[in-house]
Amino acid sequence: LSPGTLVEEAALRRSVGIAAQQGDAARFALASTQYVASYLHSPYASQFADSFVSGVIQLHMAVSQDKLADITSMMDPEREKVIYLRIARRAAIDGLTALSTFASAMAEKGRDGNGNEDDPRAQLYSS
Repeated sequence: LSPGTLVEEAALRRSVGIAAQQGDAARFALASTQYVASYLHSPYASQFADSFVSGVIQLHMAVSQDKLADITSMMDPEREKVIYLRIARRAAIDGLTALSTFASAMAEKGRDGNGNEDDPRAQLYSS
């Protein structure tokens, strides 16, 4: 695979989902980190976001909150907030209280120092 090509991007994007399905937390984290570092502003990034959120839910016992924070910290603040809200929603639906509470707190806190307390979704998912 040539670095920076559509083929590499597609391979990384698909690797995220495959690693989650196989329960390979290390590969999931590595592929996610590589994708965020290189392709976050791609027109296909929404597909990555879907796979990433699903993978975090599937691997919630294997991917630490610190590792999740490391990956999302490479995103711009608004994208990071949206990812955390999506994780919080899915975790709440699936009954993963600890993950839902963590993700909603991260979305509400905001990395840029400006809290997102006005977003009712973060409050809802923290319950």
